[in-house]
This record gives sequence, C-alpha cells and structure tokens, in this order.
Amino acid sequence: MKTPKIKLSQCMIVKNEEKNIRQALSWAKEIAFEQIVVDTGSTDRTVEIAQELGAKVYHFEWKNDFASAKNFALEQASGNWIAFLDADEYFRKEDISYLLEYIQQIINYNKNAPQDKQVYLLRLPCLHLNDDGKVFGSSTLDRIFQNRPWIRYQNKIHENLCSTNSQFPLYHIIGDERLPIYHTGYARKVFENTKKAERNIMMIKKELEENSESALYWSYLGDSYQANKQKDLAEQAWKKSLELDDPQFDTKRKMDVIASLLRIYIDQPEKKGDFENLYESYCIDGQVNADIEYWMSCYCMLHTRYAEAIEHLQQVLDCLLDIQNANSSYSSGRLVQIYKMLMQANNIVGNKSEVVRYAVQSLQGDNKQEDVLIALLCLFQQAHESSEGVYGFLSKLYDFRDLRDVLFVIKCAKLADYPIFVDYAYAQIPKKEKERFGITE
Repeated sequence: MKTPKIKLSQCMIVKNEEKNIRQALSWAKEIAFEQIVVDTGSTDRTVEIAQELGAKVYHFEWKNDFASAKNFALEQASGNWIAFLDADEYFRKEDISYLLEYIQQIINYNKNAPQDKQVYLLRLPCLHLNDDGKVFGSSTLDRIFQNRPWIRYQNKIHENLCSTNSQFPLYHIIGDERLPIYHTGYARKVFENTKKAERNIMMIKKELEENSESALYWSYLGDSYQANKQKDLAEQAWKKSLELDDPQFDTKRKMDVIASLLRIYIDQPEKKGDFENLYESYCIDGQVNADIEYWMSCYCMLHTRYAEAIEHLQQVLDCLLDIQNANSSYSSGRLVQIYKMLMQANNIVGNKSEVVRYAVQSLQGDNKQEDVLIALLCLFQQAHESSEGVYGFLSKLYDFRDLRDVLFVIKCAKLADYPIFVDYAYAQIPKKEKERFGITE
C-alpha cells in the first residue's frame, strides 16, 4: 500500500491579532500545504498581514460561537491533516520536523489498524508563558488531527474536538517534550489587552441561562471570574460546579476546580476547615492530581508538617513526570520552587543527602537563588568538605569563567559564614581580573 503524502492545512480563527499573526503563520510556512485564516471581525492589520504572508483569508460573521467559526475554517481546508493552533500558539521552527515524524508514525500505524481503531488525533504538551517568556504552567492540547468530515468542534465556548460518527471514535496518541506548543495567551498583559475574561463571562452566562445545571459551565465561569480578579465570584461559581451532577463534568475538570479552590483557601486562615474538607473530598475519588498535591504540600509547609509535605511533593513530581496522564498543571511551572521546598523540608527533618540532591535540582533551574546556595554551602561547611572539592562541585552549576558567577558564589559563602571557602574562591580569580575590576579581598 502506498503511503499517503502529508498535506498539512494550517487553520486558525482570528480577531485583532496583528501582534501575533506573523509568528502564528511563520512557523508552518515551510511545511504547510495551505494556510487558512478565518477573520471574525478584525479592526487592526490582522487581515492585511495574513494576506501579505500568503494565507487564504476568509471572513466569518461572529456569532459568539467558537465551534461554529472553527468548523467553518475546517470546511475550507483541502489537506489531509489539520494543524489548528490559536494565533497566540506556535511551534518553534527547530521542532517542526518532529511534527511530520509523529504524523508519519500515525499514518504507518493506521495502515494495519481496523478502521474503527485508527488514530486520528495527536495530543501534544503545551507550555504557557508569562510576560517574561518563562513557563508558568502546562497542559495538553488537541491541535493536530486528520481532516475528516466527521471530526468537528463542539461547544460555543471552551470548544473541543469530537467525532460526529459513532463508528469512528476519536482515538489519539500523545507526543512528548520534543514537540511542545508554546502559548502566550495567558500572559497577564495580553489577557488584559484582549479583554478575554469579560468576553468569556458574557458568553458563559448566556449558556447558563439556557442550562443552569451545567457544572462544566459553572466551572468555566469560575475560571473567567478568577482571570478577571473577581475572587469571591470565582469561589462561588466553582463551589456551585462541585454541587451539581453533570456527566460532562469529568474527573479531570473536577480536579482542576478543587485545585483552584485550594489555591484560594490557602491564603485565608479562617478557611482552614474548608481547605482540609475539600482535600478530603478529592482523596475519596482515588485520583492523584499534581496541582492538588502541590497546594496540599504548601499547606503542610505552612503548618510545619514537613514529613507530610515531602510525601505530597514527591507525588507532585511523579504526576509531572507521567506524560501519559499529563493534565493542565499550575505546578509544572514551579519545579524550581518544588525542589526548593523539598530541600527545605528535608533539611528540617534531617535528611541531609536529600537536601543536597534537591538543592542542586533547584539551582539547575535557577542558580541565582541566594537562600538555596547558602543552605548548600552551610551543609558543605558542616561536613568539613575541602574548599577545592566544593569549588569543583559548584563548577557544575556555575560558570567560573564568568566573574559574575564567581562573585555571586563568594557573596553567598560570606552570608553562609564560610571564610575558608571565600578565601579559596577569591584565590581562583586571575590577578588581571582582580586588577581590571578593582577587586580586593
């Protein structure tokens, strides 16, 4: 059987995305068979830029229905595979070869699979970036799929892909960290500029007018209130979602809501009972969720229950390492903090070898954490490690050819009251560098 050629149609719906549209189209330029942009009413240069870049631009009257707009875009696509990223999502150009590799793997698998067992969807990790371009959370997204007439979007807001033909379940495979989607749309400045929270609140309220018993939409309303800094209303909406019996409100979504409420309660001492009761309700389901365990570990640290905190933090790491069960995760953007908490908790309970291990892992993520390096240096001093050995150990974390790194380590050694190592580190600085920068010991 001849292997079908990959003809990738890149699709997106847009409105006033002139800041993102160039990057949104550029990553796929070399591999896309066609690029389809459906504009829903832009008043900026979005359409003009898309046309300049060679995209096929269509216009669609906005009806407060994301699924309808996206399905219109799919109807324009003629490729056999679809890449449907939002305008604020992109792949790095150096990673896109993996995209074609994954698609080819699916094609090869499907050649020998029964028609009702074939894979139609590639689920990929997504890294959410803040205003500084740093990862603050992760999730998995369904953005790459076969172009079939029965694969369409559903739901006016928080739309998702579904199969409209019961004979063809929408099976998927999960890609790995080699091909992450980068998402800038959750960055605070962008979120405020595009007024997404207000728009979403309006749309969700309209849906709830028609179905007030939808736990799923109450949970979405809570998310939008939280994004709009309306914490009390967010809490009310999330609590309402947990009270309702809604088959669409699956376990994953329920876990997200519980994690969001725990995040609110941990800052309110008067809601200690609410925090503990909510965590207990999560435990009944027998699930393990990274974000819920993260907030419980923070709670244990706050209440000096350090051995318990270590157990919960270990569960967080186990969850984050299990890509097959990866869900939207606040904690994934806080690995440096998680390692630091493990270092601190193990230090208190006396697990010194674990302190070194987690201090190193935390510093590998951010080597300018003074408190972590000071704690590490204190341990070395207590263990009477040789200055030469400590310097060699730290050279794996710091570039001692860079005077800034050397001076940072010396500063922390002084704060750790480790004079022998301070003298040794100063002695490693070349004489010319000392003279050049006027360094005196």
